[in-house]
Amino acid sequence: MLIQREINLLDKRAFTSVKALLEQRGLSMIEKADFSLGIFDGETLVGIGSRSGKILQGIAVLPQYEGIGLSTTIVTNLLSQAFAENIEHLMLFTKPEEGRKFVNLGFSEVGCTDKALLLEWGTETIKNWSKHISAITIGKPEHTSIIVLNGNPFTLGHLSLVQRALNESEWLYIIVVEEDCSLFPFSVRYDLTQKNTAHLNHVTVLPGGPYVISLGTFPSYFLPEEEKSPIHARLDLEIFARWIAPSLKIRRRYVGHEPYCPVTQIYNFWMKKILPTHGIEVKELQRKRIRGEQEFISASLVRKYIRKNDIEKVKELVPPATWEYINSPEGQFVLEHIKESTFPH
Repeated sequence: MLIQREINLLDKRAFTSVKALLEQRGLSMIEKADFSLGIFDGETLVGIGSRSGKILQGIAVLPQYEGIGLSTTIVTNLLSQAFAENIEHLMLFTKPEEGRKFVNLGFSEVGCTDKALLLEWGTETIKNWSKHISAITIGKPEHTSIIVLNGNPFTLGHLSLVQRALNESEWLYIIVVEEDCSLFPFSVRYDLTQKNTAHLNHVTVLPGGPYVISLGTFPSYFLPEEEKSPIHARLDLEIFARWIAPSLKIRRRYVGHEPYCPVTQIYNFWMKKILPTHGIEVKELQRKRIRGEQEFISASLVRKYIRKNDIEKVKELVPPATWEYINSPEGQFVLEHIKESTFPH
């Protein structure tokens, strides 16, 4: 007789069982979960599914138990549990060949490649989101450019990229990655991007929402695993080309040259391969260097100097609004968090 019960992944025995099942199905162990549901045949785990925030993941059933609706049972229960916690929008990353069974449960497609499929469930969909952002284009030029940045924090390097892109563009959109997986919170990153570009004309700053380099579209960006990054990069870029670029009338995407981060290097590589096939030019600009030095300005370098408590060096790398924030009481709290953290983002 099959039974269902919640699984605590902090329990070593449960963790080992879940990891073994996922690996047998060619899936990696999930990083964290707010809720995990297991299906057992006696004491044997035969099916598993988890929810982390708004992301459903790690849904797998042993081969000999397929075809009897266990995946449907797991997903249905995960949806019910999420709904009970007032979560009304969920995303699911899976293989394309697995998509139909989830569509039958009310999921709709966000984006797809030959190896990855992103689905969502709920009333707020990417179609609604793209309609919302398209309203922002009223009265603006037909051909626009875009920069997508994390801004963790916003540096003189970011400002230089914005200024050079704007010199070649009728209108420039800046999308700030909204996922709160960075040491500087999204609200701060978004505010600093707005303040540091407020003196520039023909610029609009937008939040990235759940569809631009998010944990749904690109989890490897936040949990660097280079072997997975090409899959997630391709998916994220296909979503950008299919939904976001048309909504904002994007014809060119600017990106800074990336000398340090392997995951971002992979993302930029695929950007230059994928976006031109959708009629979007990709222009990679050289990063701004530190005055009198060979090293490039980067947000990671700013965080490095913060950890070293070399605040005067930080001052050389950031524009006024960022510097003002760093020296504010709120900024001091974030700085202490950075000094204590070993997480790179």
